[in-house]
Amino acid sequence: MQDRVPVQEADLETLSSSAVQPGNSAGLGAYGDLEAFSDLDLDDLAIAAASLCRTPIALVSILDGDQLWFSARVGTDQTYGALENSGCAAVIARRAPVVITDMMADPETRRNSLVCGAPGLRFYAGYPLFTAENEIFGTLCVVDLQKRPQGLSQREHDGLAALARQTMRLMELRRETIAQERRLAAQQLRRKRVAREARQAEAERRQAREKYALHQAAGAAGGVGIYEYDLVSGDITVSPEVCRIIGMPVTEVVTAPQWAQRVHEDDKARIPLLSELLDGSAPLKLEYRIVRDDDRKERWVLRQGVLDRDASGRPVRLIGTLQDITPEKNATSRLTTLLAVEDALRAATTRRQALTEACELLGRRLEVQRVGFAAITMRDEVFTIDHGWCSPDVPPISGVFTFQTFRRTSNFLRSGAVLILDDLSNPSWMEEEQEACRALGVEAQIFVPKMDHGELTGCLFVHSATPRDWTLDETSFIRTGSDRIFTALDE
Repeated sequence: MQDRVPVQEADLETLSSSAVQPGNSAGLGAYGDLEAFSDLDLDDLAIAAASLCRTPIALVSILDGDQLWFSARVGTDQTYGALENSGCAAVIARRAPVVITDMMADPETRRNSLVCGAPGLRFYAGYPLFTAENEIFGTLCVVDLQKRPQGLSQREHDGLAALARQTMRLMELRRETIAQERRLAAQQLRRKRVAREARQAEAERRQAREKYALHQAAGAAGGVGIYEYDLVSGDITVSPEVCRIIGMPVTEVVTAPQWAQRVHEDDKARIPLLSELLDGSAPLKLEYRIVRDDDRKERWVLRQGVLDRDASGRPVRLIGTLQDITPEKNATSRLTTLLAVEDALRAATTRRQALTEACELLGRRLEVQRVGFAAITMRDEVFTIDHGWCSPDVPPISGVFTFQTFRRTSNFLRSGAVLILDDLSNPSWMEEEQEACRALGVEAQIFVPKMDHGELTGCLFVHSATPRDWTLDETSFIRTGSDRIFTALDE
């Protein structure tokens, strides 16, 4: 399979003449009942693709004659779609990745009712899925409702290619399992299966389940570890990635009590008992919080697993994956906070109330010490701290500060760029402002300038009392929140 062959808009007209013949896909029968197989196995890959490319829609599409069956989908409830005039038709015809930056500009896809009508699809990027025999099987694609003239980044290309490969690994694993089950059924019908073959078949099925867990772990976009919980001894064999997630030194085995100690106190009741695992009533997919050993930070994890049983059918092991889902949880919380900021700004009756409530929502979400707004007068070269919020353990700041005191910061803000400082001690050019900043209890900060017709008129600032590695998600959240506040101030 080709890892990365982005198709430019100029190439798309050549694809319109490439007819896609129904029935050219690999036979579905060898893969068994894919609908029953797909829900838990492929949905995670679709979610990873949508998150990687920041699109609302992602699909694992299986070619079925002149139709596409969406075996995994994010952002749509539609299970089938026509192959004709779709972006996937170009991928299948070319047997290579395709990027369509504007589906309305493409002579084929603009005829698609989902493009020219509701919901108005615009951007498409798809990677082909090939079987082990190099036959086209379907596509992994992401779709956006907005045009993307820039297409995909190199990181997004590489990520989609990896996820497409992992999708077919899961499919091939399914085919192997189906073939094995059919061989066993034939042996039973012919009454040729003996006790030795039965034991061997059980061992092969157990190996297939273990292999499945490994492939599922490898298919995630990062932050996934593998564990094996021995229900008899109570020992849990963990991969190095599991150790990294829970913040402990790399080890091979932890005990069940040691694991329980790392579960957040408020979530301990959600962890199933051993008796529930043994009687099959315990959930095999669970989200809960842990407290990391090294930095004592809370992290959200997703634990998934399958039960391995002995010859009598009794569960003896739980094998599965542990994934750090804190970024996804944070993204949801930040979206909720932004909505709350908008509500607060609309409901506020005074400028002071609007700034105080909006800054408090941002500050509490980010767990920082201070968020505020400063009006800037370029003529007098001064910052005037208007209103804001600070945590109970730090003093508020107000009043007038000159550009001379914060010369480096003011010069940077004049350009209209966002100033992000993880540690005031690190950039040498901040040495002259370190004393003034530390007098305010600041070790890390972000400034978002407010520009009116090219002139600096204010800024929103976020202060941390300790050095902080600001993440891309955090800086995007602060910029979006600032935009909301600036818009409200101008109304």
